[in-house]
Amino acid sequence: AADIHGKNHHHAGSWCQHVTSLRLQVPSGEVLEVGPDRDPELFWAIRGGGGSFGVVTRFDFRAQEAPVVTFGTVVLALEDARSLLGAWWALQEGADERLTTILTLMPPMQGPAMAMLGICFAGPREQAAPLVDALVALGTVLSNDVSERPYAEVLAVHEPGEGPQGVRPVMSNTFLPALDEE
Repeated sequence: AADIHGKNHHHAGSWCQHVTSLRLQVPSGEVLEVGPDRDPELFWAIRGGGGSFGVVTRFDFRAQEAPVVTFGTVVLALEDARSLLGAWWALQEGADERLTTILTLMPPMQGPAMAMLGICFAGPREQAAPLVDALVALGTVLSNDVSERPYAEVLAVHEPGEGPQGVRPVMSNTFLPALDEE
């Protein structure tokens, strides 16, 4: 559960950081109320990603203020993946913590190879502009719908994953501690 995050997670934190208590049904059928003051070891174990303790049937969390965000997707022609990855990586290092980006490299399917760059900046467009402009400049832009929006609108945006009819996209991701020449 600790890995669940939203479009604004670099700024606001992962889901588990805001859970204050939960109800858990364990394999014996017993229902437990757990939290920092009630069975704290189990509470922290579940928050830490342990998924084999039972079924969470309710959770309480501390809501976070939902700021206006600068959000959208920039689609770039994928001309040189290695150069694009290196430039994107360099922009991420030391970037404002309010910026979250997700870079997806798409092989040619019904058109050329593309790079989709999801952008979410926790703040208004004028604050995001230098970072967004630098990201947009990474390549040949095929489309760009980045704009200032209420965060509630962002939560309603359909997640990518549907491909052309008859194609079932399979995605995977990884976190890299560093990006080298290999």
